[in-house]
Amino acid sequence: MAGNGSTRPTGVTVLAVLGFLAGAFGVLGGLGALGVGGFIAAMAGPIGIVAMIAGLFILAIAIVQLVVAYGYWTLATWAWRYGIVIAALSVLFALLGFLGSGNFANLAWSVVINGLIIWYLNKAEVRTAFAAPATGFPIVGNSLDRYIPKN
Repeated sequence: MAGNGSTRPTGVTVLAVLGFLAGAFGVLGGLGALGVGGFIAAMAGPIGIVAMIAGLFILAIAIVQLVVAYGYWTLATWAWRYGIVIAALSVLFALLGFLGSGNFANLAWSVVINGLIIWYLNKAEVRTAFAAPATGFPIVGNSLDRYIPKN
């Protein structure tokens, strides 16, 4: 389902272009890891298999990035929802990475960038462009509103 036919906000265009670029480089990186992993697997065994699995994971993420970027470009309502969910998951994965490595800079950048994406996607004019609900959570819409106390 496409948005309401309004013009695409500039920020959404930027997100779409960046998503296309990240997805394209991710596909190249994933294919490269698959190729190198296959070569190493033929020569050394288990290490190459791990590289091939990493390549498949990178390739899967890149495909998701390309699909969401296409959704941003076409103002598909599902892209608005998935964009918010993906940004929130990115913060969670950065937190898990921080707990494993202690690299605060990666965590800080992830929180700032993905926080800005979530904030931007929730602006009224962006929600309108995507024909998203005016309020509510991205996945369930307004169905949880009855549980949120009103002042």
